[in-house]
Amino acid sequence: MANQPPIYVINMEQDLERLKSMSTQMNAAGLTFERIEAVDGRSLSADDRKKLYSDSWCHLFHGRSAGDGEIGVGLSHRKIYKKMVDEAIEWAVIFEDDVALLPNFSEYLAEIESSTRDFDMVQLFSFRQPEKPLRLAPSGRFEIKTYHNLHASAAAYLMRLPGAKKLSRIPRMRVLADRWCWMSVMTGLKCCAIIPFPITLDKNLSLNSSVSKVGAETSTPSKSKRLGKNIWRLLVLPWLNFVKLLMLRSRGL
Repeated sequence: MANQPPIYVINMEQDLERLKSMSTQMNAAGLTFERIEAVDGRSLSADDRKKLYSDSWCHLFHGRSAGDGEIGVGLSHRKIYKKMVDEAIEWAVIFEDDVALLPNFSEYLAEIESSTRDFDMVQLFSFRQPEKPLRLAPSGRFEIKTYHNLHASAAAYLMRLPGAKKLSRIPRMRVLADRWCWMSVMTGLKCCAIIPFPITLDKNLSLNSSVSKVGAETSTPSKSKRLGKNIWRLLVLPWLNFVKLLMLRSRGL
């Protein structure tokens, strides 16, 4: 593809099958990509963890600490935002390494960019469909929509430099990598999605993720942890969601 944007694929060193899958798909689509070494949350020293991740903020937003794998994912995405800012990269496509490109993705990548320039981030895949229609793309091949509230997945999205700058201003990782609404509240990040999604997940690869296995809990939570989680869900989360919605509406997001 002529004049394609940078495409970054987050990949752990041991995930060779995932990297091979991405290489095969990209070659078939006539696209090139740069591999970004994923951060292994287990490798962080106590000082690095304190410097790069805020456990208190994560507890506030999610009612719990982030696992090693979740911290690694979040820091991996933040690594790309920093790269975009440092190198003044105007826009880029960011993939995790278990995605599957649907046919003709490369053919209308330029149109996705040109028709969404009033947004910082464009989701190319999400676990939830956007609810608020905005407009059709000039070709009519896809619709641009936004979300009223929650939307999750950092598997595939387009990021622009203003969005990377906004996210880079957050001094440490405060929320999980795919909690875009909370990021919008904190930074004013403007998000949209295109429907139908041009990206899906490779289910076989998604079930075998090195990142998600890092630090995964296998034990049953203690009674105190369950009690704390229930208190957070019943007393804290409703107020957080109320404040979140007020802030999103006040910013027109």
